[in-house]
Amino acid sequence: MRILDHDPFTGVTTYFEHDPVTKKNIIQYSQDIEPLIEHNKRQAELLDKSKSWWTIGTVPNSLLLKWTQECGKPMYSKEWQQYALKQLDSAEYRKFNPNKVKLTR
Repeated sequence: MRILDHDPFTGVTTYFEHDPVTKKNIIQYSQDIEPLIEHNKRQAELLDKSKSWWTIGTVPNSLLLKWTQECGKPMYSKEWQQYALKQLDSAEYRKFNPNKVKLTR
């Protein structure tokens, strides 16, 4: 696997690989998400639910890309947003919604 790019701001590293057997190109993304998980924990402790708007949590860019691939719709389209909210409600991605705020009906 060869590194194509590393974004120091987001921490996302992009890798490229060519499979000579299947003749397919593979692009993968990697990101250290631990700092975001810790940030979400700190923000959850400070949450003031008496305000009309509050931050649910921060989702890493690599996860947004993964959800885009899984959903099969363009990022931030209505269908993608519904998919992402459902993911944030799931136990698997609770660390990005640490206050367990229900986002879907």
